[in-house]
Amino acid sequence: MSLEQYWPTIPPLPAQARSKLIIELFSNCKHTSEFHAYLISHPLDVPHLNLAITLSASLLSSHRAIDESDAKNIIQKEQQAQLQQVTPTSEIISKYPNLSTLIGAPLTHQLLNKIPINQLITLPAANLPNKAIFLKDCEVIKQYAPHERQALRQFSSKIILCARLDHSKGPLKADQWKNQIDERLIRFKAPPETKAIKPLAVPIDKKSAKRGGRKFRKMKERMKMSEVERLQNRVTFGQQEETKIVGDEEIGMGLLGQRKITQIRTTVDSKIQRENNSHSNHDANATEEESDLLKFL
Repeated sequence: MSLEQYWPTIPPLPAQARSKLIIELFSNCKHTSEFHAYLISHPLDVPHLNLAITLSASLLSSHRAIDESDAKNIIQKEQQAQLQQVTPTSEIISKYPNLSTLIGAPLTHQLLNKIPINQLITLPAANLPNKAIFLKDCEVIKQYAPHERQALRQFSSKIILCARLDHSKGPLKADQWKNQIDERLIRFKAPPETKAIKPLAVPIDKKSAKRGGRKFRKMKERMKMSEVERLQNRVTFGQQEETKIVGDEEIGMGLLGQRKITQIRTTVDSKIQRENNSHSNHDANATEEESDLLKFL
């Protein structure tokens, strides 16, 4: 006989079967019908977390049947213990309203047991996760998965502020701060905004300014084509072009390959031309003077 066969018919049985009371009652019932009838006639509404029943050693060792009056007394004791746990929770909510609103009364009670309020108000917000490690695993932080780290950082700063407000009997601002945290963390969960692709600007129909200057002029003179390159780059219509083979490459000669061209025109700078003319005139004058001297002799 096992408890699993009663799970479909009695839904709260898995939670109640964890307590020692149910296990003892189940072992004392000789037939399954007795156990089924007892659970239906005596429903146990107390949560399984508050049914941590410690039975006496004699009761467990004797394995005698528990009377109905004894079971009622045990349940009444557990209900009284539950009421005693509710009383401190209400005191925490009234004494620390901001902290209770921000993270809940049970977590506030656990936090203040770990760090007293006098130390909590002087603690830097960055040190709170190291002092209270249980904050990382609480439901308040886990609901913002997968951004628990950002949520823990936001809640740590607000916990310190709420503790200072509660210690100084300040106004209730926990709701406002909690909404701010929700708005900030929603941005992390939201997908990135899709930016519209802007088309390229229409080009302006305007002629670019020509470059000038001595440096550009000198560069242009160095890069300009020579007369040989110009002739080689031109061909006469209707005439066959002569070529020459250099290695594995055939190079066309253009107008340079025509036999009638015997002289290549060269372009000479005007300044150089003037210097050459002055030198030639000077040489001509010198030769005339020398000839006059020879005649005189």
